[in-house]
Amino acid sequence: MLEGTDEIPPDITITSPEDNALLNTPSITVTGNASDSISWIKSVTVNGTSTGLTGETYTSNIQLTEGQNTITAMATDAAGNTNSATITVALDTTPPAVTSTTPVDNDTDVSVNTTITTAFNEEIDASTITTTTLTLNSETSGTVSGSITYNNRIATFTPSDNLSYNTTYTVTIKSGNNGVKDLAGNALTEDYVWSFKTESGLEITITKPQDGETTNKVTQWLKVR
Repeated sequence: MLEGTDEIPPDITITSPEDNALLNTPSITVTGNASDSISWIKSVTVNGTSTGLTGETYTSNIQLTEGQNTITAMATDAAGNTNSATITVALDTTPPAVTSTTPVDNDTDVSVNTTITTAFNEEIDASTITTTTLTLNSETSGTVSGSITYNNRIATFTPSDNLSYNTTYTVTIKSGNNGVKDLAGNALTEDYVWSFKTESGLEITITKPQDGETTNKVTQWLKVR
């Protein structure tokens, strides 16, 4: 039985998920703590739905909708005082996608000192873009070594050395749990693969006779490089 006057509101916090969290699953568990310094906690609700309290800890399962979501937990003590805690989280269940590449698929006569760039439709978790998840392979010598940078939705692969002339290369961006993911943790739905072919590297220059020159020699020199 509560004696005297209690005008002090209870304490309540939301411990999980964190405020401004970016999530990729609509079904989540909200947990937090509720306590009262004068009386006791009579009830706790999360987004208007009553939830159980074990000691000072409450747990509630809720459903999120795509985009921004507000989560409000409210505690009421035995005297009828209330207090609330509110956070905002975002739900993103859409997997990332590749919007463009350079070189483009089936491109030919590509410079041997090219870099490979990939643009995405949204920000990507930079830690998931590595030389394991974005690979360049030669038709003749296998995996090409290099380094990767990421900035403003664009990943750039720079080969350690110039590519070989007249060679087909294949770029693969991996999907799945061990592949490239967005900031919410959504992965590419399937591997993104494209190919290109480098320049021939052969140029023939006629040095003699000069253009327009008249000659009676049958044999002339050709400079080949």
